[in-house]
Amino acid sequence: MAKVNLFDKSKEKAIVKKVEKHEIVEINKSFEKDLKRMAEIDATLAELEAEKVTLDSGVREEAKTAMINLYNSKNVFPGSIKVKAGERSFLFITADKYIKIGQEEAETLAKKYGDEVVTEKTVFTLNPALVEKYAPVLSELIMNSKKITNEDKENLIESTISWNVTKGMIEKLRNAIYAKFNLAEIIADIRPIFSVKANKE
Repeated sequence: MAKVNLFDKSKEKAIVKKVEKHEIVEINKSFEKDLKRMAEIDATLAELEAEKVTLDSGVREEAKTAMINLYNSKNVFPGSIKVKAGERSFLFITADKYIKIGQEEAETLAKKYGDEVVTEKTVFTLNPALVEKYAPVLSELIMNSKKITNEDKENLIESTISWNVTKGMIEKLRNAIYAKFNLAEIIADIRPIFSVKANKE
């Protein structure tokens, strides 16, 4: 019997994204000026955002150096500091939060600074689809277990319920079942999200 390659099976199930074709509708030509201006604003905002990132990086590095120097001189973490540059100033905050690291980095840090510098945390999760599929079986196993207290049995499984308009509804609004309703009213009720993305021309 030939071995099943799960990766090949996965490729077989891959869905090739179809090229989207859009219906073209005309609106008042006066909006052409608005669309052009929107595109210009988008371009300006992108340039300003890129400039801000560059400036922020330089200021942040200089403030970090100043914080380190203050830390060294006082021999105690200074917390948030006020940084001045001439007449301008800002608050520089060093949060007690750190970027995520992998196992190799964790081992390197622990080896260099000691075990207390890293904390290992394991979060166990269950496959939601399988939990839903085998919910009655899992419930029975839990309820029949003598190693879990009755109080913990009832608190072991938690659930959160949320509601959303069913995906695909926007395409079904003119089906016979909804035809008796005013289209504008249905759209106002289900509130699909609208956005405008100006073309860069």
